[in-house]
Amino acid sequence: MRRMTLPGRGDDPSVPDDVRARPCPRRLITCFLVLACLALPADAETRRALLVGIDQYNAPAKRAPRSPEPGRTAWIDLEGAVNDVQTIRDLLIARYSFKPADVRVLLNAEATRDNLLQAFRKHLIESAGPDDVVLFYYAGHGSQVRNSRSDEPDGMDESLVPADSNAGAPDLRDKEMALLYNELLDKTPRVIAVFDSCHSGSNTRGLPRPVRTRSLPPDPRDVKDATRLEITPEQKGLVVLSAAQDYQPASEAYERQA
Repeated sequence: MRRMTLPGRGDDPSVPDDVRARPCPRRLITCFLVLACLALPADAETRRALLVGIDQYNAPAKRAPRSPEPGRTAWIDLEGAVNDVQTIRDLLIARYSFKPADVRVLLNAEATRDNLLQAFRKHLIESAGPDDVVLFYYAGHGSQVRNSRSDEPDGMDESLVPADSNAGAPDLRDKEMALLYNELLDKTPRVIAVFDSCHSGSNTRGLPRPVRTRSLPPDPRDVKDATRLEITPEQKGLVVLSAAQDYQPASEAYERQA
């Protein structure tokens, strides 16, 4: 597997003015630009992306009934995840010839567990061709879920927290996502996953003063999942960029603009 660490924040002068004017996350953009130059061949049939950004975990929407077994009791809203997704979307279209129709975006309340899984399957897996380049990008809270049958030493699965977590929806665990990645990799080997959340893989360095941490406490509900993969997505060639090691936080930060 190719796993890369994201550098510092700032503006990239090579992108259009309307993109550069935002407080964009340079550690993401710089690393993605390098990777994109290597991973996007000129003869690719289609370049498609699914971008997920969640700031609002305490939105005043109607809550669904909670699980009888208590999970988390508090959720913290973020401020930079939606901006990150909008910046990445504009960059893909303006600089890397992604067609707007091929860039699916889920923001805040749209990014429920069911919607995210459906979009991943329909927009990425079912639509993928053998020469396609595919990007999955997630900005939001990361966490962990108790799994007493996990083969990980801490008995926890790393997870992405959907927007309806506060309504009792389960997290998207790494083992669930791995099955989806493998299906996608069976159709095209050119797959990139970017996670700007806690518990996501690689270290982040050089951030300015942190504002919020993209992490929530673990979900104590035991999923008791003994799934074992014969071949992992990493072994199939999945390229992963992440903002933190699986035991580290990833922080939001403001940066003074020049």
